Amino acid sequence: MPGTSFPSPSSQNYDDHSDSVIRSPQQRKEALRNVYNNAQALTGNLNVNTLRNLEELINEVDSINNEGTLEDKIKDQGVVILDSEIMSLSSQVLKKYAYSLSKNISCYDADEYAEKIKLYVRGLPGTLAYEGPNYSLLTQEVMKCFKRTPIYAAVLGTLRRMPKKEIVRRKIVREKQGPMKKPEKVITLEKTEESVEDTVMEIKKIIYRYQRQHKKPLDFFALVLHPTDFGKTIENILHTSFLVKDCFIKFTMDEDGVPQVYTIRSEETEKAKEDKTTKNIQNVLSLSMKEWKALVEAYDIKEPMINITAANASKK
Repeated sequence: MPGTSFPSPSSQNYDDHSDSVIRSPQQRKEALRNVYNNAQALTGNLNVNTLRNLEELINEVDSINNEGTLEDKIKDQGVVILDSEIMSLSSQVLKKYAYSLSKNISCYDADEYAEKIKLYVRGLPGTLAYEGPNYSLLTQEVMKCFKRTPIYAAVLGTLRRMPKKEIVRRKIVREKQGPMKKPEKVITLEKTEESVEDTVMEIKKIIYRYQRQHKKPLDFFALVLHPTDFGKTIENILHTSFLVKDCFIKFTMDEDGVPQVYTIRSEETEKAKEDKTTKNIQNVLSLSMKEWKALVEAYDIKEPMINITAANASKK
């Protein structure tokens, strides 16, 4: 982009007012307006002289501000506004200039740079006329720098092909499969583990039986705790939560904050299942090994209340 320069606002103002060193407020305001116009011109025309012109404008603004006093700025707010506008335009010029530098930084052309150096050197005094390079003079010297690839020749010719050895593999003789026999007697194994549904229904019977005998809710921890098996305790908690989900039992808290389990009448159970708007929340209590041991010791449980294996044995 060709360089564009304009007269320095500082030189203009001082030439117009060479008779007086200190300008009047009106003259200072007029000088700031000239600086503002020059700053606007810089925003639309960026070139190599932009930074130098901007520096001259800022120096002129500093000179004008030093001539005036604080009282002058209070009386005439237009000077303050012009000053702030000039600073804003200066910031815009610097921003555009920085963006232009970062945008064109990768436009370097090595060939163009070399041509410019050649033109500059040719223009120096005492430089001989350049007629072009004579590369033939360097041929003998340059060729010595290139290593020639040696010629490969097989003196003895190609190698003879070795005969392949035949590999004798041992044949595997498989025995004939004997006749299949059916077992004479089929022994049916007894079912040792109860299904989840049977276990849940057995727990339901235990709760119903306890409430019918004692006429009060059943302590939740007394129901689910197993004195020797932590895994069984967790299973009992999970199975009890299924009863809550199916609206067979509910939970309540006693005066000490201990959860109590009580049954629901069949009419209420059917009504809760039919009412689709009723939200039934099923939660599983979180219980650690340390808490389980403390509860077993606190309740002094010797035998588990939920013992499905023993109940099935008694039925038989």
